[in-house]
Amino acid sequence: MIQNNLKINYIKFIEGILLLIFLVLLVHFGQFTVILSSIATVFLLILYLNKKNRRILSSKWEYVYIFFLFILFVIESLYTSLNFNFIFYNYGIVFLILLIFPLYEVICTNKWDFFAKLNKIGIFVFFIKTVIWGAFNLLNKDLGFGGRINWARSILGHTFFRMNGTFLDSFLFSYALFKCLTTDNQKKNEFLVEVIFLFLFSIFIYQSRAQIIYYLISLLVGCLFFYSKKSNSVVNAVMFLMILLVFGFIFRNQISDFWNSFSLNSETYGGSTYVRMQEYTYFPSLWKKSNLLLGFGFFDDSNPILFNNTRLYLSDVGILMQLYQFGILGFIIDIMPLIKGLNYFVTIWLKDFSKFDLFLIIFTAYVLVSYSNFNPYLNINFPILPLYISTLLYRTSIYFNDTYIENSNHVLFNE
Repeated sequence: MIQNNLKINYIKFIEGILLLIFLVLLVHFGQFTVILSSIATVFLLILYLNKKNRRILSSKWEYVYIFFLFILFVIESLYTSLNFNFIFYNYGIVFLILLIFPLYEVICTNKWDFFAKLNKIGIFVFFIKTVIWGAFNLLNKDLGFGGRINWARSILGHTFFRMNGTFLDSFLFSYALFKCLTTDNQKKNEFLVEVIFLFLFSIFIYQSRAQIIYYLISLLVGCLFFYSKKSNSVVNAVMFLMILLVFGFIFRNQISDFWNSFSLNSETYGGSTYVRMQEYTYFPSLWKKSNLLLGFGFFDDSNPILFNNTRLYLSDVGILMQLYQFGILGFIIDIMPLIKGLNYFVTIWLKDFSKFDLFLIIFTAYVLVSYSNFNPYLNINFPILPLYISTLLYRTSIYFNDTYIENSNHVLFNE
């Protein structure tokens, strides 16, 4: 009894620190919070390694991945002229990859409770960001806007200044959609409101066309997966697709306008598209002139490159940023989680699955499609990586299989 209480207290303690790390980075992402979070990460790793009955990761790929990720960081640090403070703030966030171990321990023990708490923290931060954005754009009051005052777009006849999302967007949307599909009581409406809220945030506040696409693809994948695995799956899937087609026909003009926004001739977004084209021309040429295997190394993206009278940012090219900076070798290391996620995504459709798989398939769909534009290795996005990897490891670990036996009787929502 005492031993069980100690185990529960240990997990609760680890869980509390993990949630605090995420909260701190969500509220303010700066050099101090990166250092503080890195120290907390090392502390959690020490606790994990000193626990006798800790959960051991069953697969080996993540050890190889973490090892070479740090090797890459050390090598690039030795061959750069950038100062230490800059390197640690922009690239030292790699230390947070060690959160995989304590996160794995918590997820194996108490996943739904942890996810629910993390979701509440994330939505709370989004609510605060919305209030601050509203005060700045609608009331002309600066409550700590922190958005991009040099980037404003006209929406519904009103000019709005933009505020970025968070690294937790993919998790929040995946969790809300999952709960919306699987909850039968009145809480279903609460999570439906959360899904709608995240969509509206991406449209009016974040003003990100890419994220709207990621949400829509994740929504489509989640609904197809959900309805295709239930009883009368063929009928449900066909009905869902028919509703989707009707929806597309009704809003065909709006969909056409959205698609045309990616054109160079778009009045609102044409300049943005032109900049992307310039970036996909300049940075590959810079990489080819340096070192194909190791790339051109750490890069100060706070000072944009002026090319053809256009300011270019390396962070705009998504995951290809890793190829250009760290070459072919570094890129292979960095896409290892992508490959594992893709393997899970493909194989799970052919197997019996659990309630957990619905959540993870939505989470994976978002991560896979967003890799192209939202580089997870960018410092402000990086904290999502250990969360996703530890969640994926839990599904593929022997601990999962000890609890959930994959057989013909293992159907959706029988957990």
